[in-house]
Formats: sequence, C-alpha cells, structure tokens
Amino acid sequence: MTTGRQIFMIKKIVKRYGLIGKVAARYLAAGYNVTVKPPIKGVDFVASGQGKRYGGFIVVGKTSISVEKIEELSRIAKTHGLEPLVILYGRGATITAEALEKAKELGVKIRRVRPDRPGIRIK
Repeated sequence: MTTGRQIFMIKKIVKRYGLIGKVAARYLAAGYNVTVKPPIKGVDFVASGQGKRYGGFIVVGKTSISVEKIEELSRIAKTHGLEPLVILYGRGATITAEALEKAKELGVKIRRVRPDRPGIRIK
C-alpha cells in the first residue's frame, strides 16, 4: 500500500521524467529510495533499499539486447556497487537467448514492464 507522500512523489517523477519516471515510480511504490538519471553514464535510475542497490537500465522500442550489451551493463553496474537490472518496457524490446544465458551467468536481473492501459494511467 502506498502512502500519500509516495503518491505525491510518484506523480512528480512521472511528470518530470516521463517513461523513465513511470518505471522508477514502481520501485518507489515498492518502498525503495529512487534517484532518476543519476550521474552514472548509462544508468537510467538507481533504486536503493532493503539492503540492496539496483542500477536500472530501461530498453524501449523494437530493439533486441545482445550479449555485448549485457556485459557492458553488468560492468557499469558492478564498478559503481550496483546490482544490474535490465527492464524491457513494452512488447517491442526483446532479448536473445544467448544474452539471457549470459545475464543469468553475470547475475543481471531482467524484468518486463508493460505500459499502462488507457483507463489505469497515473496522471
């Protein structure tokens, strides 16, 4: 359950950052402290809390993630003390089978986030 302050922050983040804000707002609602667009190159947001720090990388559109991209994202996150988290937003973003195996090997978490339906949008 989200508090009034969390709802206020969610609306503020979504309005300011758009798509990145929508994804980061889910982690804010789950109880994490969220920093959107941190000064780390390639990281879209950092979610920290519950003893963990995640570096979120959002993939949008009709793109496919390769093994090289997974290795690069893992390296960036590990150098900054973050756990890499790749978020596939929408239907178009995909990941190859080889990249999925490499992600499991490197400890990269992969999540799919579906866009809000028109009647359930946060305004």
